Parts: sequence; C-alpha cells; structure tokens
Amino acid sequence: YQRRVHGDIPYHFRQHSSFYYLTGLDDANAVMCLQKTGSDVRFGLFLTIHDSDSAMWHGVTTCQDTAVGHFHCDYAHHLSTLPQSLGALLDSKPAPTLYYQQGHSPDVDRTMAPIITNLGRPAVNAASVLQQVRRTKSDADVEMLRRAAGVSQACFKEAMQVTAPGLTEHDVFNCLEFVARLHGARHLAYPPVVAAGKNALVLHYIKSTQQLRDGDLLLVVNTLSSNKPTPCPFPLPPPKAGRWCRIPRLHQRRLTNVACQWQVHGVSARSLLCRSGRAAEHDQAVRQHAQPLRATA
Repeated sequence: YQRRVHGDIPYHFRQHSSFYYLTGLDDANAVMCLQKTGSDVRFGLFLTIHDSDSAMWHGVTTCQDTAVGHFHCDYAHHLSTLPQSLGALLDSKPAPTLYYQQGHSPDVDRTMAPIITNLGRPAVNAASVLQQVRRTKSDADVEMLRRAAGVSQACFKEAMQVTAPGLTEHDVFNCLEFVARLHGARHLAYPPVVAAGKNALVLHYIKSTQQLRDGDLLLVVNTLSSNKPTPCPFPLPPPKAGRWCRIPRLHQRRLTNVACQWQVHGVSARSLLCRSGRAAEHDQAVRQHAQPLRATA
C-alpha cells in the first residue's frame, strides 16, 4: 500500500518487512496468499495491472505475466480478483483457518472485512505467527546479518570522524544514510535516533534539529539495512576530538565497549539467533548479554 504526498506524487515506498521476507517482492499494492492443504502448499500473488503510463513515470512494476517466473509463485492474479479467489478458497468444509494481518492497508482491510464476516469467525493475527517464524535464521540469514552489521560499522566509523561542534544532529543523520547507501544498503531500516545532550533522554527521538555543542554526548541508535539486523545503541565521542567525557555514573568509553560487545554477540552467536526449538536458550542468552550493561548502571 503506497501513500501519496499530494496529487500523483507518492511517498518513497517502504515494503512491509514480513511481506518482503516471504516473497522478495518490493512493489506496492500487492497481496500474498499461502494455502496449505495437508502437505501441499500453494503460493499466490495478487498484483495491479501493468500500466504503461505509470511505468513511464515511476518505472516498471511486476505484472501477472512475469511474477510466476521471477518469484516462483504457483499463480499470479489481478488484485481485483482477490475477493472472488479468497471466497472460493475459504468456501470449503471444514472451514479453514484464516491468518491475516489487519491495519497495514486500508484498501485490503475493506476487501477482507466481508470475507472474514462470511467466514463466521475472526481471522488469526498473522503478525504473531510471522514473528515466531522469523526468529529461526538460515545460514543465508546469518550471512546477511553479518553484511548488514559491516555496513553499520562503516557508518558509525565515518560518523565519529565527521562529528564536530557546530554541526547539527541532522548532519550526522545524513552521514549515516550516505555511507549506508554507498556500501549497498537500499534504504535505512528505520529513521535513526541521533540525539545530542538532553535529547538522548527522549525515547525514539527523530527530530534531529539540535546543533552539537562542545562536550555534548551524542547518542546514535540505528540499523542500516533494509532487512533489520539487531539494533544497538552507540554513544559517539563528544564533538571535541580526542577527549572522552565523564557522564553521570557511566564512563563513556566503557559504555561504548559494552555496546560493541553486545552487538558482536547479537550477530555472531548462533544461540542468540534462535535456531528452531531454542527459544528458551535465546531468552537466556539475551539476559546474559545484558549483564554488562546492568553492571555499568
């Protein structure tokens, strides 16, 4: 679902991460359908009609004719056929269980409302199921996380070099995004927190308008891959080069080292990546890696 700034000018589209994880499709206005009957699983896509005028202005998007070959789905239909297709799939005895994530697309929610009503019982929230599925990491997932962590490392190193009094938080934000894209990231996973001084105490601070003053602590929290590696807070050195400051009850160098160690454990430890059936071990590993942070408090 793609929102518009005004008229025919769209916002930059950011695909829903779970949808991209399952399909690899980065186009807006698309629906995926997974149907499981016994051991048989069918994967379908519902897409918008290819529009040559839209392609001229915004670029080519995936159409029904190419989706099967590109994304290895079993079928691809036009989005307008979604109500009829789902109605036929759900019109069986015993009534199947429907998994659906509401609230992401108002248009699809309106389409799904009568279908769920006719089903006779609420749909199961697909988000909670997908969260559990995504906790299990393949070797390819682990390698992707390592690459994303490498990009993040390059971003923070460059930010530490350019940070100086007189710059603004937004200047550091721009540095992070520029280096991330320079190293192959398609976009930021989410707006980074770049908070100087008292702004570091504001949860999810993203205004990034304050000027950096000499001696300020600059807190940067970011993940710089479209596939979201483990987020980690990095307090950068104060703008005055070559000097570490003393902050209440915490020494900045020690806090930074602990944060770096936690990031290394979070990306590399297989137990923390929660292989199948090891959720309890995952939770225990999180508690263990959090101990150094508690010790600095």
